[in-house]
Amino acid sequence: MKSIAGLGYVSFIKPSEYLANHENAGTITFAQDLADGAFDGFASWAEKYENHVLWTMVTQGRTYWDAAKSWVIASNHLDPSSQDDFHQWSAVLPQALQKLAMQTMRTRLQVLSTTHFGLSAPVMNVHRLQAATLLAEDAITQARILLEHVM
Repeated sequence: MKSIAGLGYVSFIKPSEYLANHENAGTITFAQDLADGAFDGFASWAEKYENHVLWTMVTQGRTYWDAAKSWVIASNHLDPSSQDDFHQWSAVLPQALQKLAMQTMRTRLQVLSTTHFGLSAPVMNVHRLQAATLLAEDAITQARILLEHVM
């Protein structure tokens, strides 16, 4: 904001102040719901049942992940702030579990990148949906195994 504050054609005002000092330029009419952000009338990701299922699976994997991480931190008497530093808290794990912990994060990210959260289309491609579902199942399994091994 500092870089543009000195520009003569920029002012930091409330919308109501702008509207009070400027005439209406015209009327805009929208013929469809713009909630999807793409303005094409398709459904947003939040309106798709499949995405709710996948998101629930991702959060289930994340719940196992968080439990495993909390267990490692507590049982090794690590500083609670280490929960924000993967390398710090995972360093106490054997090499194989460090790799599994890293893989659980990657798999969850792959689920999110395989789906089209944020994009709009009437439905997800069936092959993409299958891949995302398999990855989401893997994310849950990996995180559950991690939790079982650290307990």
